[in-house]
Amino acid sequence: KRQMRDLRAQNRRLDDFTSFVAHDLRNPLHVAMAYQEFAREGDPEAAKRVSDALDRMAELVEDVSELAASGGTAPAPVGGVEVHSFLQVVWDEVATAAATLDIDLPPETVLYTNRLQLKPLFENCFEYCLDRAGPGVTVRVGSTDDGFYLADDGPPVPADEREELLEGGYSTAATGTDLAIVSEIADTHGWDLRVGESRDGGARFEFGNVLLVTDPDPLPGTGTPRPLTTGRDVGQVLNAGESAHDESVDRWTLRAAGDNLLGGVNEFHFRWASIRGSCRVEACLEEFGAPGDRSKAGVMLRDDATESAPFGYVGRTGDGRTEVCWRTEVGEPTRAQLLESGERNVEWFAVERTGDRVTLFVSADREEWHAVDQRTVDLSDPVRGGLAACSTMIGAYCEAAFDHVSAVELDGE
Repeated sequence: KRQMRDLRAQNRRLDDFTSFVAHDLRNPLHVAMAYQEFAREGDPEAAKRVSDALDRMAELVEDVSELAASGGTAPAPVGGVEVHSFLQVVWDEVATAAATLDIDLPPETVLYTNRLQLKPLFENCFEYCLDRAGPGVTVRVGSTDDGFYLADDGPPVPADEREELLEGGYSTAATGTDLAIVSEIADTHGWDLRVGESRDGGARFEFGNVLLVTDPDPLPGTGTPRPLTTGRDVGQVLNAGESAHDESVDRWTLRAAGDNLLGGVNEFHFRWASIRGSCRVEACLEEFGAPGDRSKAGVMLRDDATESAPFGYVGRTGDGRTEVCWRTEVGEPTRAQLLESGERNVEWFAVERTGDRVTLFVSADREEWHAVDQRTVDLSDPVRGGLAACSTMIGAYCEAAFDHVSAVELDGE
């Protein structure tokens, strides 16, 4: 039965993949065909349009090759997608000359996602806005507390049609744009998708629980190291965990049980330092013995050691993937996202705090850090910053060994 379910899921992914590839190839192919005659006549702008379209098709072929090599799950590149340039490329392919794209995001914004699926998401949203609001529409893309929105200044979407809008088979009359594709891509990423009304009265698509970073650079400066003085279980852990430091090799080892970091409460083992103000915790997860695929080990900043406290976390799962977990306010359910780094060679993890903003980083070599998520978290001083691990298996332990562990109160610039 499990094999049959897996086969059906694989067939659905293949169908989706065929649709995505056809959709991705269609627009640059049409651009190249439309401008080729002008290019032959010596028009330099037309030649550039054809060249850009062919470059985008070549990029798609490369993405498809990566997908095939990965066995059907397209890895997202570490560091994410640069949103400004990506949006502009997609917009130029589908928009009319009279339409306007307003990107209300910092220029350095990155979105950690599957690039292969992101393009048809924005294409379908843009085409929907152009179709319903007309060729002179203004489309705005901006950030929210936990993601981004895309809105137009056209007529409002009636409240009783908003749910139907994202269902399969519902499409606009002029272009046949199917927003069910948008809903499916959001589901694949674990994003929340809401349809509402924009501030200009038009349609607004809001995507939540998104790995979006508006300021991807690590905090500057050095600071004062803080020792990891306290280690204990958080929550009602059935089997007590422990943590120890081997000074001869400067290695921390956590032996942890605990149900999970998910849900309204947490169960895990935590080794922490008390830190004030802007701070950074980083570590290299050298070894991880995990009894389950969703066992966890990584770095965390947490408001306190109660089981429902706000926190930000990034680390490795038992099956080798990178995972981020958040609780932005007391008692809220934990939100989590699994990341793919392609070669799955991420060993370094870091979490930073400045004010009420927390940023999560990963690195393969400690030389180049990649911000993978950034959110506003309700933290007070001092925060608890350190190492966290849980087995997620009742009666079983995981063991995590961390090297180069540091918890630092940063001095700033």
